[in-house]
Amino acid sequence: MWGRGDFRAFEGRGGSSLGHDGELNTLWLGIDARADAWVAGVALSNGEGDADYAFSPGSSGRGGLDTVLTAVYPYGRWTVNGDTELRALAGAGTGEARHDAGAGGTETGELSMAMASLGIRHLLPEVAGMALALRGDASAVRLETDAGPDTIDGLSADAWRVRAGVEASRRIALDAGRAWEPFIEAALRRDGGDGLEGSGIELSGGVRYVAPGVQVEARGRWLAVHGADGAEEQGVSLTARADPGPVGRGLFLSLSPRWGTTTGGARALWNDAMPVPSAPGGGAVDARVGYGLLVPEAGGVLTPFAEAGLSGDDRRRLRLGTRFDALSMNLGLELAGERSENDGDAEPKNALRLHLWMRF
Repeated sequence: MWGRGDFRAFEGRGGSSLGHDGELNTLWLGIDARADAWVAGVALSNGEGDADYAFSPGSSGRGGLDTVLTAVYPYGRWTVNGDTELRALAGAGTGEARHDAGAGGTETGELSMAMASLGIRHLLPEVAGMALALRGDASAVRLETDAGPDTIDGLSADAWRVRAGVEASRRIALDAGRAWEPFIEAALRRDGGDGLEGSGIELSGGVRYVAPGVQVEARGRWLAVHGADGAEEQGVSLTARADPGPVGRGLFLSLSPRWGTTTGGARALWNDAMPVPSAPGGGAVDARVGYGLLVPEAGGVLTPFAEAGLSGDDRRRLRLGTRFDALSMNLGLELAGERSENDGDAEPKNALRLHLWMRF
């Protein structure tokens, strides 16, 4: 069993008065099983998004769109041999879309989604001590609103992408379990549908430093070429992590500043999200601190923690909670309160979340 939380900010500009910006927050919960060369599972997601748009200078040319979508994703992975791996993912979901047209009032419609993705990864022989692998995937998604009398009703949007890339890394061992690992990734991509259209080349690279209890990664990403006018993407990230001992005891710290757009690079070949038009983004920083306490009576480790996130567009997030890891059962439980706010929001958003996971 696994869980994941995603935060994504996006922005696009087509002129002095044409553009859009917003954010998408998604929570995932999944479970899978493994048997020899197979992995099969299913994941549930709940996502909330909000976007503001403008197509003319006046207030009549501005508005907002809020969406809530709950979806299910069956997935599978098959290792053909020791070098080749195939992946498949399908998804379907329903939810609600709310359109705030300013003086035109607010409209609400039913939203539905369907998507599918296929991917392949193949390990190549090492060359001069460098680990190499080829990746590729093809994905498609469709969003629709139900028929009705409002402007938001009866709409549909399709998007697809095909990508292929290569990754290379080299591990340089030091003493006492320490190592440097420089890496570089490159991917060709083709986007189409009702969003970004054209072909492009993505490049990313950086270096990782690994030592007992410590890991640091510096990564940069650049959309070197794209056929769409005005398509630009670049970003830099730095992640530092200090982990507790092998059973999770002691102090841990994590600090991750980021600049520019998401630095997924060619790793996006395995992302489930479809691409959207991007523009250079602002900075952001995430921090996490906690302390693991061994509880012999319960056979696990109790970890109070705090998380904070700040992005350059005045979005702020704070989480306080406690997690428990049952060491003998590979079972985990986390309870956390979350508060997020934006200077443009009338009120902050509060949530209480409970996560349960099991490792197989």
